[in-house]
Amino acid sequence: MVTYGYDSLNRVNSILNGGATLVSGVSYNDWGQQERITYGSGAYDDWSTKDGGVHLDKWTMGYVQGGAYADYTSNPRIYQYDTAERLTQAAEWALTLDSKGRLVNASANDLSLVGGTFVHDGFDYNTSSTYGGAASVAMNL
Repeated sequence: MVTYGYDSLNRVNSILNGGATLVSGVSYNDWGQQERITYGSGAYDDWSTKDGGVHLDKWTMGYVQGGAYADYTSNPRIYQYDTAERLTQAAEWALTLDSKGRLVNASANDLSLVGGTFVHDGFDYNTSSTYGGAASVAMNL
């Protein structure tokens, strides 16, 4: 049986499943957005915002791996925006938008999406649809 705990504003702040703690704590910022979730294992996710809570700024993670605790406070996932307040960087993903704000290129590590072609490990996956509609996928080897 899943049991939820609530804070004074009736927001979820803990989750138990059959007595096992899944979420041990949730904190919220002044806008009611989650700032931190702490899991039963001790792992956590932290989010910070900028521009009065409008934009996500950083996502920091800490987790337990093989009994050792890993803290990523020195290497958070960063989010950046252009002057029109459009997302241009989402963690490891660099995003390029056209003048209408549509995604035309996304790239991270060895992955990229350029004009309907998804490229990974030397394989191109082409989609026949641009900006909506049904897409058929063909793999170019």
